[in-house]
Amino acid sequence: MLSEKKTGKPAFIKPTFLFASAYNFTGIPIIQYIFNYFNEKGETISFHCDVESYSNFFQHSDSHFSLIKFKDYKALNSQSFFQKLRKYLWSLIFLSRVLLNKRKNKIVIYTIDWFILSLGLLFKKWFRLKIIYHQIELFEPSRANRIDRFLFNFSAKKSDRIDIIIMPEQNRLAYFKEVFPVNEKTHTLIMPNSNNNQIALKENASSQEKTIIGHIGNVGMDHYIKAFLEAIKSLPKEKFEIHFIGFLKEEVLELINSYALNNIKVIGQIPHKELDKHYRKIDIGVILYKDVSLNHRFCAPNKLYEYWSYGIPVMAHPLPGLTPLFSHRCLGRLIDMDNQKEVLNAIKGIDEANDESSKFQLMDYFKSNFHISKYLDQFDQMLA
Repeated sequence: MLSEKKTGKPAFIKPTFLFASAYNFTGIPIIQYIFNYFNEKGETISFHCDVESYSNFFQHSDSHFSLIKFKDYKALNSQSFFQKLRKYLWSLIFLSRVLLNKRKNKIVIYTIDWFILSLGLLFKKWFRLKIIYHQIELFEPSRANRIDRFLFNFSAKKSDRIDIIIMPEQNRLAYFKEVFPVNEKTHTLIMPNSNNNQIALKENASSQEKTIIGHIGNVGMDHYIKAFLEAIKSLPKEKFEIHFIGFLKEEVLELINSYALNNIKVIGQIPHKELDKHYRKIDIGVILYKDVSLNHRFCAPNKLYEYWSYGIPVMAHPLPGLTPLFSHRCLGRLIDMDNQKEVLNAIKGIDEANDESSKFQLMDYFKSNFHISKYLDQFDQMLA
């Protein structure tokens, strides 16, 4: 249903920022910072598929519409044909309603999906619109379903109507330009999936006796999970503890259990707002992505920047999406994650170098180079 936020704002504030998706926004941390930024600039309206287990930052919208409410991540990704049909129809109805009601305003549509982008590009012929397309997951036309390929091709024919294209990583933008005709007048922005965390070190410092190696996020068998487990099984259990926080596929859980290591803790999937207490315990962050697809090759994980904002050095495979970022030793190490010796050496090396001073250095480096405010301020000029 449509919910109105009672604020001190006038009824009509220009511009109107419309966050519109036939999917879900609130499971993507970076969007909260973009929303907060625009929410202070004018009127905000939002619609998408709500997920009860996610934090709903859209409660601060001037108005919000829920296309469908899902209980959790699993339900969101198990939609029936009729649920999909319903959300697309409601998206069309609600987008049309907003454009008609706000037709005297300057409207900025922000979206992450091809369906809303296609509608926006179509309606731009009749309404005063600015359109922002933010690609979160890399889109490969050859691997897409028939509907998404149709919407992709439709959008390509009207690509000159897109005002801003946002990509989280430079290689993704280069690939996108190979498969999609980006107009020379369209602004492009590289915005890493970063955050505005400012962690107080005295609260972050830990008196724990063990070194905590943490993995945040989903893990499948197409990750370096097997090689990682083979490496860590030889670590002294009284000194090192490994935490898995996030969704683990059934076969991954079975694999972990088969090692019977009592220094591994599987915490499971939790709301993003509850990750803070876990980040504060982690000493070494791990990313297990393997080069199995373009999406993995040109990865841009939000957990990477969250690790760094907490002063946590990271170990990962030297994927093209990560290599340009690891420009300072304090950030961690890129190693062959399929090589047990390299994994062990990296863990021991990072552990030996970790102290209060190194955490300060890493958090300062994050603030100077990756803090989200460095990127949000570019919107003003692009939307002028």
